[in-house]
Amino acid sequence: MELLEVPAEVWDMAETYLRIYLLGMPVIGIYNFESAIFRSRGDTETPLVSLVFASLLNVLLDLLFVLYFGWGVEGVVWATVIANALAAAILFRALLGTDGVIRIHPRSMRMDPERLREIVRIGLPAGIQGMVFAISNIIIQSSINSLGPDAMAASAAAFTIEINVYCIMNGFGQATTTFVGQNYGAGDLARCRRVTWLAMGLNTVFMSVLAVFILLFSGELLSFFNGDPAVIALGKIRLFYIVAPEIVNVVLEGLSGAMRGYGMPQASFADEANIEDCAAALGMDSYEFRRKNIMPQVFHDAFSGNTNYYDSYRECMAKGAAYIDYERKKVSLSIRALLGEQRVAVDEEEVEEDGEIPEDVGI
Repeated sequence: MELLEVPAEVWDMAETYLRIYLLGMPVIGIYNFESAIFRSRGDTETPLVSLVFASLLNVLLDLLFVLYFGWGVEGVVWATVIANALAAAILFRALLGTDGVIRIHPRSMRMDPERLREIVRIGLPAGIQGMVFAISNIIIQSSINSLGPDAMAASAAAFTIEINVYCIMNGFGQATTTFVGQNYGAGDLARCRRVTWLAMGLNTVFMSVLAVFILLFSGELLSFFNGDPAVIALGKIRLFYIVAPEIVNVVLEGLSGAMRGYGMPQASFADEANIEDCAAALGMDSYEFRRKNIMPQVFHDAFSGNTNYYDSYRECMAKGAAYIDYERKKVSLSIRALLGEQRVAVDEEEVEEDGEIPEDVGI
């Protein structure tokens, strides 16, 4: 706090708020982890519902602790911690009773070092990305604090508006991670690219409209937090210089969200994209291209010094191809291409007994 140059008149309140808020950080971490599980399944509604209930409780507890009990800033921060705990508890209860593929079994919960390393490998870069912004804001905030209470109040009010704008923009990035991850797992790289561009396009449109709205009604929005004309005037300056160019971050959020969806951003995306392009350039089926170029068992790479002791990748591909009936589908797709996407007539004998048309027989 000394480095932030917090004014003496608000030092005690700021210190109290920070200490109590830090006690509640584990709860925030649990909520973020749980909401990521739901988003990975394409369920963004459940985390939203839990957050809505938590926000309503936060408002009620603010009124109760501050107006009735007179706890001041301590009441405000404890209300926030309790609300965050409620949001985490709602998601935990939902994961206990869900019928989906991801479900919590408390008695089976244990540390898995291999999975932990994978989580850290993917999550650490995203965390560092967030820290870069946080550290930048700390440096900026220290300069703002030196300008006095009015500047601090204006910055805090404007930041509340800004962070909500960023959360909406970040939501598109998280959605990109979910859809890219699902399609990458299905081996559909073309759809991964379409999802990325579509999410960035929607984010651009949404952020443009939102930025115009905030800049036009910045005074009215700031007045919800502080009615002092001097504070509002300073807050409008900050909003103009932050919200107006915020649309640039659409590219950052979209691409970084897509990279996280690939799991191993640099290597996986580059390898798979190049393999698809090479196969297309040679006129080969991408599955066959991969099968022909997998390192065989006991192959020794003289460059890296590594020896391939297993052939599990080839076995995995073969089982996957058999499971989805890849050869039949490849023939079907080839026929479609030759017919120029014309409708394929289905003979009556090709219709199953239950009256349904077999998959890939008709278009």
